[in-house]
Amino acid sequence: MSAKLRRSSSSELKVKMSLLIDDRLAIGIDDHDHHYEVMKRLKQTADLDIWFGRIERPYELVSPFEGNHFSLLLVIADSSITIDERSAVSDQIVQQGCRYAVCWGHDCSLWDDSIDYSSMSRFPDFVTPDEHFIMTTWHEDDSLSDVIEYLRWNTMFDDYITQRALIVILGGDANLESEVRTELQSQYG
Repeated sequence: MSAKLRRSSSSELKVKMSLLIDDRLAIGIDDHDHHYEVMKRLKQTADLDIWFGRIERPYELVSPFEGNHFSLLLVIADSSITIDERSAVSDQIVQQGCRYAVCWGHDCSLWDDSIDYSSMSRFPDFVTPDEHFIMTTWHEDDSLSDVIEYLRWNTMFDDYITQRALIVILGGDANLESEVRTELQSQYG
């Protein structure tokens, strides 16, 4: 279990916690906000570990892979995400070990750019060493099925091969979550 403290604008103390139990990662913000998200493991084999979840405001992406490299399918369903929110989530994606980000949904090309900027801004002169490079793609004209197929078969480059995959929906509803889960299970078995 990990916990992080932060102060809100009202000066009350907030506790951000994440707890990994079995095949679920529970993410919560104290009782006052009643904000809890759950990431679920969809499949684990010797070669691949796949996790899936949907998060809502306040957007905070927590990887279940504890600093290990992973590939990400980011499904952007919320059309009201602000520039500051996009920047903050992009920073979280980079800081948590993402090596390949596949962006699909609303303003997906802006997400691709934002993750690129977050990655490059960590280094002097915006020159990213090869071992820290994050490949990003956007897929605004592709179907959900095509994007998940891309995640499965094309998220490798140089010496990086996907062994861990995280699929995250930003916003959306239970119907979209079910649609994504069904397509993932169809393609990954």
